[in-house]
Amino acid sequence: MDVKREVGWEALIDAYVDAFNSRDIEALMALTDPGIAFYDAFWQETCVGRDFRLYMEDWFKIDSYFYSRLGPAIVTTNGAAFRYSAADRYQKNPHEAMYTGVEVLTQHAGKIVTISDFYADPSSEALEEATRVSAMRHGQPKYATHGFGTLQKSELRRRLRMMIEAGELRQDTYLTVRELAALLGCTPIQLIDLASGGPRTESESALRRQFDLAATEVLSKLF
Repeated sequence: MDVKREVGWEALIDAYVDAFNSRDIEALMALTDPGIAFYDAFWQETCVGRDFRLYMEDWFKIDSYFYSRLGPAIVTTNGAAFRYSAADRYQKNPHEAMYTGVEVLTQHAGKIVTISDFYADPSSEALEEATRVSAMRHGQPKYATHGFGTLQKSELRRRLRMMIEAGELRQDTYLTVRELAALLGCTPIQLIDLASGGPRTESESALRRQFDLAATEVLSKLF
């Protein structure tokens, strides 16, 4: 189907931006297909399916920007793109843009199926090209497994370091992986991923058997 004939792009994008600004994960998920694929060009990460929800839940905890649309959507035969500006909502001038970007969306039956986020402000011609190549970008091999992306890993490492420096955690403190994850506000699987330096290849049941093991080894690997 030629998406130029589909109606509702403007309303769909408005609802999408509103969900981001209100940090409303339920509203965001209601707009997306269960097989949603999200590509972040800056971090070179792809997140697919149920991992998208986990990725965005963590993103909403970290992100401090307010997003504003810049002009109407550019609809092509492959999807639609829209420009946006990002302003820090905690600054004295919350309307001063910190950076601009473009997101390219595709939809099916009114649900967003792919999202490509580019931290740039290209020309209309470049946006046309971006919509043509966005599907290929979703094939990048660097996946944010379990919704755990580079930015989220950095934030989790920072929280862990602060707790250790404050004396809230010591190397001789006995905690299970599950208990440490609860203190850090992450999932046990995310903590295991962080400690191992990347996604684990074990089955989910094998990973879960590690949740109640001592977290001492996890801490020693990180620091």
